[in-house]
Amino acid sequence: MNKQDNNIENYKKAAKKVQDIKGFYGHLFWYIVINLMLLFLNLKYSPERLWFFYTTFGWGIGVIGHAVGVFGNNLWFSKEWENRQLDKIIQEEKNKQTQNWE
Repeated sequence: MNKQDNNIENYKKAAKKVQDIKGFYGHLFWYIVINLMLLFLNLKYSPERLWFFYTTFGWGIGVIGHAVGVFGNNLWFSKEWENRQLDKIIQEEKNKQTQNWE
């Protein structure tokens, strides 16, 4: 496999990852919107019985499964996240030093 083929493969993998992340955030958005509507309907028409918890809980399991499928087991503090934070802090420090010299 030559370098160009490798670049194409890397691009395809990255594009799929972006689509997967986009799909997850769409799923999360609709989960929140619909469950807020269900909460409203539940409290308005049958406040004596809080049934919206069942759908929120059941669908929430699906959202968590989707998140694990997209982001893996390290949902928030993955190695990539750590590296981005380190790079960000290092860049901020460089910018401060540059500003102090001017």
